[in-house]
Amino acid sequence: KYEGELLSIYMIGYGIGRFLIESLRTDQLLLPVVNFPASQLVSIIIIIAGIGFEVYERLIKKVGNKEEA
Repeated sequence: KYEGELLSIYMIGYGIGRFLIESLRTDQLLLPVVNFPASQLVSIIIIIAGIGFEVYERLIKKVGNKEEA
């Protein structure tokens, strides 16, 4: 366990849930060029940020701690 683990898990879960729920909406704001819902793009960004934070904390910091020892 590490500080911020619950936040990264929440970000991933919230992003997935929001992505699925927003796909059911009929009144979505579509991005003009790609014709993709803006709310789903935000959800993807939240998921990627949560995964990135999780990978950073578990892999990169773990490797850094082993090198210091």
